[in-house]
Amino acid sequence: MMISTRLRWLGMFFLILAGSLLVWGQTLLKPYLAGWAFIVYWLACFLFTGLAMLVALIDLRRVRKQIEQKHRQMWHHTLTDSDESSSAGSQTRRQSPGTAGENQDADPKKPKGAE
Repeated sequence: MMISTRLRWLGMFFLILAGSLLVWGQTLLKPYLAGWAFIVYWLACFLFTGLAMLVALIDLRRVRKQIEQKHRQMWHHTLTDSDESSSAGSQTRRQSPGTAGENQDADPKKPKGAE
């Protein structure tokens, strides 16, 4: 979890930096950006935007792996619990006394005297 939090903060930092460069480039620095300075400045802005997207994709991949792992653990836990309960239930049915002489066709929801 710690790495995912750091990745999100890093992505947020790159987004804020790219957004700030965008605003500054369109307002305060517009008269000063000409020639190579213009190209370098906007390449830096695109670089930080690209880094923010790269960090987001890495975080997305990491979260998907965590979800897949949790999903597998849940299925494994569910299957092992159902195996244990079905084997315990079959042992209980075999060991319960007094069921051999009762009528198998009787509806279990009805009371015994209401047949």
